[in-house]
Amino acid sequence: MTPENRAKAYKEENEQLAQLRAQEEVTGFIRSSVTVNRTLCEDLIAEFAASMAKGNFNQISYKRAGISQGQFYSWMRKGKKDHDRFERGLEEKLSLEGQLMVVLGVAEGAIHTALLEDILSCDDPKLKLEFMRLRWPHLYSKNPSAHIDDDTGKEEKVSGFDVLVRKLSEYAMNNGLIPKDEKPDEDKGGG
Repeated sequence: MTPENRAKAYKEENEQLAQLRAQEEVTGFIRSSVTVNRTLCEDLIAEFAASMAKGNFNQISYKRAGISQGQFYSWMRKGKKDHDRFERGLEEKLSLEGQLMVVLGVAEGAIHTALLEDILSCDDPKLKLEFMRLRWPHLYSKNPSAHIDDDTGKEEKVSGFDVLVRKLSEYAMNNGLIPKDEKPDEDKGGG
């Protein structure tokens, strides 16, 4: 496709997309059945990245762009293959599909980091604890009688007090508060 034809096709795609977005403003929702046959280009990749950076999921991003689910995931599958070939040195240049995959990964990572920073900097201890339970369920289980052994990965039935003593002991040893070769008395832990 010549640059002139590509520019013309891109203009037509954008006009169709503008109609879809106007319809979205009137109806208040994105019609998933209405899509535009868009060509992947750097501007569209930037549009996806901007949408993801705002916290939107893939589905919202491709619907807002007027892309069908099949087309989006077809680009992503091709992008993964192309990126793998590029990483192994089999391709000199990363394809647009490969660039899409990389850019969306970076955008997803950025929003994830921003959310983590917000959660960890908030003053609500309940929110932080809930985050810790979701992020590290084996460490911060809601069931105090269940504990996942870090070495075996098996669940053990122990008292909440025993889990607390174990975690505090691990923290103390890992932070040099007590020597690693010196374990606290097990019989003093309760339980």
